[in-house]
Amino acid sequence: MRKKKYSLKPAGDWETGALEAWLEQEAAKGWRLTAWVSWFAVLERAEPAPCRVRIQPREPEARENWEARLEVYRDLGWTYAAQMGDYEAYYCDDPAAAELESDPVAQKWAWDKSLKSALRQGWLELFLFAALAVLILYLWLSAGNKVEWFLKMGPELVLVGLLCAVGVFGGVRKLLGVWRTRDLLDAGVAPPHTGNWRNSRRLMAVTSFLLLLFWTVHLVGLGMTGNAAYRSLDNPELPYVAAEVLDPALTSSIREDSSFGTLERAPLAPARYSVREFFPEQKQVTTTYDRLIFSALAGPLYREKLEKYREQWPDAALTVPDRAGFDQAVLLESGEVSVLLARRGKAVLTVWTNTGADLSAHLDDYADLLTDFC
Repeated sequence: MRKKKYSLKPAGDWETGALEAWLEQEAAKGWRLTAWVSWFAVLERAEPAPCRVRIQPREPEARENWEARLEVYRDLGWTYAAQMGDYEAYYCDDPAAAELESDPVAQKWAWDKSLKSALRQGWLELFLFAALAVLILYLWLSAGNKVEWFLKMGPELVLVGLLCAVGVFGGVRKLLGVWRTRDLLDAGVAPPHTGNWRNSRRLMAVTSFLLLLFWTVHLVGLGMTGNAAYRSLDNPELPYVAAEVLDPALTSSIREDSSFGTLERAPLAPARYSVREFFPEQKQVTTTYDRLIFSALAGPLYREKLEKYREQWPDAALTVPDRAGFDQAVLLESGEVSVLLARRGKAVLTVWTNTGADLSAHLDDYADLLTDFC
């Protein structure tokens, strides 16, 4: 039988009534508080018994004065358990023992400093999380290609956005709770010794889960993120159809040395290849191949790319190739510029050229490319 356990504590040290109710329930099960560490309460095995728990604001005082006060509390039947941030927890097994604090004026004075501190923390949390949420919204709205932005930055920023929402909720909750406590003390009424500790623990559990998930996604993303450069376009890893296949006149012998291939990795897009072939007279063929982690993301990326090209060339002729190898495909032509946009499964392929090459004559090549690299 274990003698110690770490239990996720309820949110908000200032919410003493809920904390007292929770610790009293734990005591009835045979667990008593011994330490208050970060996100957890350290509880040790004890004899199961009903008791009262009181959480008092901790005032700065000399060591000898503190020890003298504890001695007075022990004489009254109260035992010190642990420090809880700006508060202290006490246990009492004697149902007839007097309360620790019965003077409303003294109680208000004792609580004043801790409540001011909680108010400052609440305002700070509310401001910081709200500002971060506004920043994320601004980044999203200002992103030119929102789907591509999401593929690169989305998972972590979505989690940060959820944390902001929870943080704003927690900040508002703290401010309202502290104001209610101050109103009670101003009226000469002691803060309640009960509260909804289950909701407080749920809030702490949600916050902890989101933080854990964020760091997990971040660390996994670090392993999946990275870039690679290919100066030689003969690498079989590169998913593209060479320009000389599209137009025999565009041989590798006249291809400029500035031609290159790149690979970018992101958590939701583990492979994004770009191959750029440059030729004299500013001719070029650019192939972009996106392999996504989920096929459900390919459709939005395909549509975003199509909308972008339609905005750039509103007068371009648009045809839909009748080819079984694509889930979706469209061919845009405007003068010498041709664009093939195709999707299959979780891969999206884009080919842009201003060489005058007839991309429609090579649909089989691109369908095979999607099949081989999908």
